[in-house]
Amino acid sequence: MKTVNYKQLADYVSSGDNYLLIAHIRPDGDAIGSTLGLMYALRSLGKKADAFFPDHLPSAYSSYETSDIFVGDNLPDMKDYSSVIALDTSCVSRLGNGKAFEISKLDIPLINIDHHPDNEMFGDINF
Repeated sequence: MKTVNYKQLADYVSSGDNYLLIAHIRPDGDAIGSTLGLMYALRSLGKKADAFFPDHLPSAYSSYETSDIFVGDNLPDMKDYSSVIALDTSCVSRLGNGKAFEISKLDIPLINIDHHPDNEMFGDINF
């Protein structure tokens, strides 16, 4: 596990091409906004970026649950990605472990981008 600064994170992310972005269970505005915002930013740079939410979005945000994101048990094939980026998630259990997504089965790097003071720094790369 490695903690990086903003430039190191930007360099790492810009060097890759295929990302799966994942937010925490029972997603709130922070999780939804950061996940979809980064997905569209990466796509605008010509990168493959998909979003996965372990649970359906709350009704207030349901219009954002479009056909180009993965939700619930509809997890994409992990072989399609070079890295997973977890956003707004301070601990592994909030990723929905034991549901569709299982961090223990990842064969690719996990980047943890989170602002919570209790962050467990569970990623291979943490910011």
